Amino acid sequence: MAEGDTLYLVDGTYNIFRAFHARGVPEMRARDGTPTKATYIFTRILLSILQSHSPRYLGVAFDPEGPTLRHGEYDRYVEQHPEAAAAMAGYKATRPEVPPELLEQFPWCRKICEAFGFPILELPGYEADDIIGTLALQASEMNLPVMIVTADKDLFQLVGDGVRILNPHKDNLVMDAEIVEKEFGVRPEQVPDVLALMGDTTDNIPGVPGIGEKGAKELVRQFGSLEKLIARAGEIPRKVQRAALEQYADRARLSRELARIRTDAPIQVDLEALTVSEPDRTLAREIFTRLEFRSMLEKYAGGPEVSSVERPAAPPVRYRVLSRATEISGFVREAAEAGQVCLRVETAAGSPASSLPAAASIDLRQAGIVGISLSGHPHEAVYIPLDHSLFGAPGQPSWRAVAEALAPLLADPRVRKIGHNLKRELSALRGAGMQVAGLSFDTMVASYLLEPDRRSYQLEALARDYLGEEGAPAAEPVQEGEEGGGEIERAARFSSALTDATGRLEPVLRERLRQENLLELLETIEMPLIEVLEEMERVGVRIDIAYLRNFSSDLEREMERISQEAYAIAGHPFNLDSPIQLRKVLFEEIGLKPVGRTVKTRAFSTRDEDLEALADLHALPAKIRDYRMVSKLRGTYADALPRLVNPATGRVHASFNQTGAASGRLSSSDPNLQNVPIRTELGRRIRRAFLPEEGWRLVCADYSQIELRVLAHMSGDEAFREAFLSGEDIHRSTAARIFGVPYEEVTADQRRAAKTVNFGIVYGMGDFRLSRELGIPREEARRFISAYFNRYSSVRRYIDETMARAEKTGETRTLFGRLRRFPEVKSSNFNIRQQALRAAVNMTIQGTAADLIKMAMASLHGRLGREGRAARMLIQVHDELVLETPPEEVPALRELLRHEMENVHELNVPLHVEIKEGDNWLEAK
Repeated sequence: MAEGDTLYLVDGTYNIFRAFHARGVPEMRARDGTPTKATYIFTRILLSILQSHSPRYLGVAFDPEGPTLRHGEYDRYVEQHPEAAAAMAGYKATRPEVPPELLEQFPWCRKICEAFGFPILELPGYEADDIIGTLALQASEMNLPVMIVTADKDLFQLVGDGVRILNPHKDNLVMDAEIVEKEFGVRPEQVPDVLALMGDTTDNIPGVPGIGEKGAKELVRQFGSLEKLIARAGEIPRKVQRAALEQYADRARLSRELARIRTDAPIQVDLEALTVSEPDRTLAREIFTRLEFRSMLEKYAGGPEVSSVERPAAPPVRYRVLSRATEISGFVREAAEAGQVCLRVETAAGSPASSLPAAASIDLRQAGIVGISLSGHPHEAVYIPLDHSLFGAPGQPSWRAVAEALAPLLADPRVRKIGHNLKRELSALRGAGMQVAGLSFDTMVASYLLEPDRRSYQLEALARDYLGEEGAPAAEPVQEGEEGGGEIERAARFSSALTDATGRLEPVLRERLRQENLLELLETIEMPLIEVLEEMERVGVRIDIAYLRNFSSDLEREMERISQEAYAIAGHPFNLDSPIQLRKVLFEEIGLKPVGRTVKTRAFSTRDEDLEALADLHALPAKIRDYRMVSKLRGTYADALPRLVNPATGRVHASFNQTGAASGRLSSSDPNLQNVPIRTELGRRIRRAFLPEEGWRLVCADYSQIELRVLAHMSGDEAFREAFLSGEDIHRSTAARIFGVPYEEVTADQRRAAKTVNFGIVYGMGDFRLSRELGIPREEARRFISAYFNRYSSVRRYIDETMARAEKTGETRTLFGRLRRFPEVKSSNFNIRQQALRAAVNMTIQGTAADLIKMAMASLHGRLGREGRAARMLIQVHDELVLETPPEEVPALRELLRHEMENVHELNVPLHVEIKEGDNWLEAK
């Protein structure tokens, strides 16, 4: 046994249970509905040990099927004490039935152990704790250090004499006896005595009535042990505890025996059997592929023995470095004959090739083109170096010569352009003065349509999943001796391989899109949108920096005012930004009952939603929420927006992301324009900072109630349709129908209630949420929803049919075929299943609305270009478009907007657009 060896004993059963119930981690399923959350977290624990500790000896202990010795001990006590039978249901008898989704994952967890060579430990009649306790004692007697991998407090009693705890659920905290005492409050050998007094509802260890965890620890610390405590029960200060212990001493002793971990199980430390063997990467790959653990598949399940059988390495690309204009022209002719070209632009921040503003996620406005790779045929590519001079690379063609040679190819719409994130390539090329036409296929956007909930759309991951190739794409020079160690050669290999992989992905993804009936969606909605978004990013929007500085000062004063009011309510100053001080004031000083706990530390929660629940009980939680709202406005917008202004353009250039929202909506970043607040007066003032070009006007076009109109179309509800066709206020009309009053006599409160339920139906609002929104009893909210569906029966039918279809197929689609899968509809957890079904209904409506505005944007962009208008699209937020235009073009732009947006697609109810203008976004809204 080598010095430094350690035996790792993993409490498999406990860790899997803990993983399944982990808070803050959503339910996970493979596309076929297989639950994977517990398996995923458990696998991460094992692989973390493997990576961080490289254990030589390790065993994973599992509870056996059927009863254990403790069941017998429990039953014997009840036989001897029949008076306790009613109160004591049996060892672990009150533990809730194991959910089917958890049971289904235990075999997968065992397979994971098998795949990575981790020995499995199991004994009939003995729990995993007892196996671990027995082996830990034997190993310590052999002077073999032991690390028990668990967070189960029951196992704390084993710590000492070379035995420690590794808590994987607490940042891999290593606990020796001192830390156990600090964390749990007693020495390791006293843990069973504490559990004997406090009991354990999970295992139905009865404990002593009236003695909780805090009291149990205090008593054990004071008297030293359970036996001493029982012997000196008359000295217990609290009468209730004294009486309880005197009455239930035998039950306390039974509880201690149930809590005490056995160290005499019939198992021996066999170092050979406990040696971690070589992983079976083929099995690991099968498991990770089946469960769709993509990051683990890439990181842990590779290797030559698997790659050669399961996933071959990416075939090398034969590439050429083109340094002369004649070579580039030759390639251009070949690509034009082929009718398509796959392209990729390499950039480097600070390169002098950057001459014109551009916009992309890596901020190409500050970067120049270093090189361009192109591929016209599979496994072949060329690389054109342009600006590697920063690295001392010689022999590069001039940008002018390259631009002249490539211009006919890039500008020819008949030559299909293929790329991965083509918006990025388009931005770089247009920023350098090139015209690009014929955008045909974007592999990133295509994979998004196929898997809108996918975690990553990186090219390497797509090549792995769709081409079956392991590792990063590779490339090699056409002629021997061309491959060198220089910067150009490295860039050429890298860029050529990725460009070729993109080109080979295209037909695979195209066929998948065709099979899923998504190809038309890509070609008619998503691909035309790329040019629109690129231009919006490149143009950017003006920001009034001086106004924001003044507004920041106003917000600072408002924060101070709210702080003083909060101090007055609390009776003393405190830090409103400190959760620790907030907990003390709210829960200790004021005595409010906490609503929840934090996920990581399990401290009482001061999250905004929990404070909202407390706001009706005391004035302080509302003040804290007000303070946070103002603080967020100041930090996220008033102070942050000026820092995002590009010094070269004087504008903020947000990135609009096509793959950011599974519903099909666009998202934006740097800044996140979708979250610019509008619900409060202070929040709306942020919009005052967004300006048009000097002397121009901002024009806002907002689809009116588009989601309700989509719902009316898709449900075919006649009452809904009539209201829209007649031009009535839909909320007033709804109120009149539900409350049974004439349209003209609907009150403001009735309209507000109808508006809440109209929009709430789209998002699956139930009676509980509606009662909170309207401040009415839940029963009244239930009656309101019932009346709503009685009047709009086809809406009810549409929702029910959509949910039924989602339950059957696990997916829903928009009017234009956009697809989203909902594996959670197969969950046995009612709340999770219902949430997924509501989201499935919402997807059909919100996703269709998103498709409509995308179509309108592309149509509008084309018409502005054809008519030579100066107007430019700047912002898209939900159902709203913001443009800037010279004032003399405002009337024509209004007419153009109304025509293109209202006629983008014919529904059985009219689309309506509200158009306003102003000198800033607030005025135009």
